[in-house]
Amino acid sequence: MLTVLFLTTVCLFSIGSNAVAQNVPVKSCSHEPTDIIFLVDDSDSLKDDDFKKELLFVNHIISFFDLSRTLYQVGVSTFSSDVHTYLKLGSTNDKSQIYSTVGNISPTRGMTYLGKAMEHVITEGFTETGGSRSDARKVLIIVTDGDTIDLKETITASQILKGLKVTIFVIGIGQHLNQANLQQIVTEPENLFQTKDFDELPKIVDSLKTVVCKEVTNCKTSPADIIFALDSSDSVTGTDFTYMLAFVKKFVQDSNISKDVIRIGLFTFADKAQIQISLTSFYDKPNLLKAVNNIKRYHGMTNTHLVLEAVVAYWFQFLPPESRSDAARKILVVITDGVSIHPDATAAAARHLRSIGVDVFTVGIGKSLSYPELLEMAGKKENVFSISRFDALAKIKENVFKVVCESKKQPTCSNKMADVVFLVDASDSITPTDFQDQLSFVSQFIAAENVGPSHVQVSVVSFAGFVKHEIPFAMYSDKASLMAAVGRIKQYGGSTNTAKALHFTQEMSFSGLGRARSGARKIVALMTDGRSDDLFKADVAAQKLRSEGFTIFSIAIDFGNVFELTKLAGSHDNIIALGDATAFYNAFNKMSTC
Repeated sequence: MLTVLFLTTVCLFSIGSNAVAQNVPVKSCSHEPTDIIFLVDDSDSLKDDDFKKELLFVNHIISFFDLSRTLYQVGVSTFSSDVHTYLKLGSTNDKSQIYSTVGNISPTRGMTYLGKAMEHVITEGFTETGGSRSDARKVLIIVTDGDTIDLKETITASQILKGLKVTIFVIGIGQHLNQANLQQIVTEPENLFQTKDFDELPKIVDSLKTVVCKEVTNCKTSPADIIFALDSSDSVTGTDFTYMLAFVKKFVQDSNISKDVIRIGLFTFADKAQIQISLTSFYDKPNLLKAVNNIKRYHGMTNTHLVLEAVVAYWFQFLPPESRSDAARKILVVITDGVSIHPDATAAAARHLRSIGVDVFTVGIGKSLSYPELLEMAGKKENVFSISRFDALAKIKENVFKVVCESKKQPTCSNKMADVVFLVDASDSITPTDFQDQLSFVSQFIAAENVGPSHVQVSVVSFAGFVKHEIPFAMYSDKASLMAAVGRIKQYGGSTNTAKALHFTQEMSFSGLGRARSGARKIVALMTDGRSDDLFKADVAAQKLRSEGFTIFSIAIDFGNVFELTKLAGSHDNIIALGDATAFYNAFNKMSTC
């Protein structure tokens, strides 16, 4: 929840004494619920005309807001020795009435006690009784022309407000203000606006409106899993690594962290990839921020490919599928200062990530970068950011956050129906490791695809001396159960009777129990080492399947018999290697239903 405070100081407009917003150009702000309180200085240092110019300035800003119970609400108070509230949040959303009320405020005069006024905002303004909403952004805008008498109380109150996620702005008017004191009040340095006199207030209206009317980002409302991959190689100094952690912490602070909206994970990489924070570890900001602060760093070379491959394995093998709905976007943000020592493997792993629906962003830092590699990882130039120094991360955070948070969920192959049968070789010639690699291949395909009755259906058949229909089509209604069933498949050994498996595929998988759907594309993924006991019969069965519209891929456990692999697939192009990230990427693309 974001709260914003504006402090308006002395401003000079050439207007009459009954200043209200009349005929100002109105361009509405974004549609995120926002509560805004104006604190307007009416101390003895202001002339009557200057005070009226403050009020006109306030009305001008209010004119940009779509006022309603569900969108923007405004409140207005003046302060000097005492605080006087003229509009409580939500007391009215009638702009004409608001303009009139604000325009007719008379100054009460006194000394400048800003701290007292901010304490009033805490206890009376951004409260339920004050009309504030729990789900709204909160903004405080302070307008003043002088230094406050109660500086200590002012700083304390500003710290409390910031802790309550209130965004504070100060509009300081005049040439004798203490800028250092004002900077301690605002939430961010850019939230301090200064003019030399009241006549210059109109010049800052557009800039102020842009900041206050910040658009809703999907990191507030739309479910997303976001993983940061931070370079911890030897070329990154301790101070530089701290800048990266600060960047992540700022992202956390500005996001709606919860189990159902934004989940954050963090990996580091050098000689090896390390998962530091799991997506399912923390659903609250305080503990997540503490975990980021406690990140343990590992040194070494820039093995970027390792972290990309680790993220694939984490997302689609180790993260429980039931922990997140398919509606959540998958986002990876890679921050690095160098070139990967294995660029080909890095490029292949990045392509694989994008092919299974992950949106990849890259932030490159320093002079030793390869922009082509950053672009190769991200896939499109708008997802690439580059800066010269680590301390510049803070300057680009808003641009990065905007692009990341507004990214759309990457499409997976879900626009056409496909029925995919995996034929898993369980014979004696397959090692236990190779057998598990086959099951892993199947599980990764399931995790990456839009599996369901209207999209992709999966069936699994194991074969050796006999054939076993392990998983018919539509046997399981959710990915978690389907992947669990794949994991339970056992290797039973025997001869390699590939022909029986292909005959079974035709007779049973597509016409018997768990039959395929009419109109769906039919794919057979034959996982084998190319050592069939009867190649002639297997070839005949494969030809018959292809003649009936089946697409066959030979998923090669090894390439001991390329001739057989090609024979069964019908084309050398349909041979896919099993065992590395590049092969997996090619498999997903070749078996894509899009």
